[in-house]
Amino acid sequence: MKAPDGWARDEAASLKYGASMFVPNGKSFGKAEAIIYAEGRYNEDRTELARWVAASDRDWATEAGDNAKITTLPSVNPKVIINRYDNPSLKDQPVEVIAHYADRDKDGNSYVVRLAVSGRTEAAVRAAMPLLDKMIVGAKIP
Repeated sequence: MKAPDGWARDEAASLKYGASMFVPNGKSFGKAEAIIYAEGRYNEDRTELARWVAASDRDWATEAGDNAKITTLPSVNPKVIINRYDNPSLKDQPVEVIAHYADRDKDGNSYVVRLAVSGRTEAAVRAAMPLLDKMIVGAKIP
């Protein structure tokens, strides 16, 4: 995944978290108000995307606590499910928006790709949301 315009890949954070982690130019992972990350999660059973996301969301809600909530958002691509995750108990990540889509590698292995905007504030996440839409439009979604 290529860094959006005005953003750079943070190599150390990407290695640490096993995902492509992007930060605004001039910021470091720990100092950015918002980050964007991209990761692929192996989908061994080839679970249909909506069912995979629903199961993942149930797990998140169980761990997140009583004040957490999930809201489905409109998507620029009908093959992409976008959810907003609010968890006020998290200091560094109280708001996160994740776009999920199904993909396969060259060997036919199934994955769910997650493109996310995560931030410390509502304003920071909202400011980065147009980049998420651009990344979805630019992705080669089967």
